[in-house]
Amino acid sequence: MASVTAVPSSSANAPSLKGSGKDVSTSNVTEDSVHSFKLFEGMKAYRGADDKVRLFRPMLNMNRMAKSAERVCLPAFDRAELVECIRRLVQVDLEWVPQSDSASLYIRPTFLGTEE
Repeated sequence: MASVTAVPSSSANAPSLKGSGKDVSTSNVTEDSVHSFKLFEGMKAYRGADDKVRLFRPMLNMNRMAKSAERVCLPAFDRAELVECIRRLVQVDLEWVPQSDSASLYIRPTFLGTEE
């Protein structure tokens, strides 16, 4: 899992990779889906005929996610940087990308808003 914590008026929001299978830790605010802002996007990683792993149209996904974030008043984010984080995560977990031309790894970037 890749995790980025956004701190208002701070540029020190370093992404971090966490081991597979770890629980997502959130505040009590996000556990109550009625009272928190959240959004998600869906994207895929697949293997080409040359066995290279690629993301399917990642910037289109990030553009939609950024538009959704703006609509629900979540902070803006660097789209290219998030795509790079996702690329690196997929590289760490390459074994999860199917060795098939008819299957792919489904990736769910998620944006959770909290008061913390």
